[in-house]
Amino acid sequence: MTKSQNNHESDPDDQLLFNIPLEHAEHHIVEAMKKANISPTSIYAFQKTGLLIGEDNEGKISKRNRKQWDEAIAENRRKNSKWA
Repeated sequence: MTKSQNNHESDPDDQLLFNIPLEHAEHHIVEAMKKANISPTSIYAFQKTGLLIGEDNEGKISKRNRKQWDEAIAENRRKNSKWA
């Protein structure tokens, strides 16, 4: 066992998400979101904001983060509108 930067005791067999570069983690998260049938618009908003807002957590999101999420959703819809 070794200690990581955050003093976490880690076992060599641990598969910790933060042991991979952030862009790789995001790729794996997006792939999991696709497999879970999360809407492409929500995936786009996640990629823009780093947030995932749904029924379970929407009441816990700050106004600032909610505004960022809503703007990302609107941006995606504008980009994908046949009338844009």
